[in-house]
Amino acid sequence: MRAFVLAGGLGTRLRPALPDVPKPLAPIAGRPFITYLLAWLRRHEILDVTLCLGYKADLVRGALGDGREMGVRLAYSIEPEPLGTGGALKLALTPPTEAALVVNGDTYCDFDLNELLAAHEAADGGATLALRRENNGSTRGCVELDEGGYITAFTEKPPVAESVLISAGVYVFGRTALEGLPVAHAFSLEREFFPGLAAAHRLRGHVVAGYFVDIGTPEAWRQFEQDLVENKVR
Repeated sequence: MRAFVLAGGLGTRLRPALPDVPKPLAPIAGRPFITYLLAWLRRHEILDVTLCLGYKADLVRGALGDGREMGVRLAYSIEPEPLGTGGALKLALTPPTEAALVVNGDTYCDFDLNELLAAHEAADGGATLALRRENNGSTRGCVELDEGGYITAFTEKPPVAESVLISAGVYVFGRTALEGLPVAHAFSLEREFFPGLAAAHRLRGHVVAGYFVDIGTPEAWRQFEQDLVENKVR
C-alpha cells in the first residue's frame, strides 16, 4: 500500500516561531518533523510514500530527496495552487490506486498501524478513520460512532469539557471511496467528503491509543521536542 502524506499547508500558526521554514521541515531534536512520520511508516513496512506538497515544496524536496537515507521511496505531488486536503489527494492519485493510506503531515500518532489496516480490511465500508479519545474535547470537533463502528456524525466542539472521539489524522481509503472523490478543483476531505461518506454508511472509525501531537502551534512544536528528549515518544 502507498501512503500519501498531506503536507502542503501554509503553516500560518507556526509562522511566528519558524517564519521561513515549511512545517514538514520544522526542526525537532535536530531532525525535520516529517522524518519522524516517515520512520513510523517504515516501522510498519509502508515504504512507498507520496508527499503532497505546496508551500515551499522545493525546500522539502531538496531536504528529503528520494527518501533512500530514511529507508523509504519518496515521490512528490506538487500543488500549483492551494487545493485543500481533498484536492491535494486527488491530484496525487495519478495513476489511480486500489487503496491508499492518507496521513496528515503535521500530526504524529504512534499507534499500531497494522491494527487499523486489519480493521479496514475486515469491514465493508469505503474508508476507515483512525480515532483517538480526547479527555477534554471542548477545543476540537468530534466524531460520533454507532454500535457497528460506523461514523454517524461530525460535530463541532462540545459546550463542556467532556471525553470525545476525535480524528487522529490517519485514514485508509478503499478503491470505491477513492473513485468517489469529487471532481472539484479544491475541497476539504474533512468538511466536504467525509460527511457524505458517513451519510452513505461507508465510513468507519477505529479507535487507537498512543502518543499524539499536532505541531501546528509553537507551543505544541516545542512540547514534542521536549517529549522526545524525555523519551516519552519513540
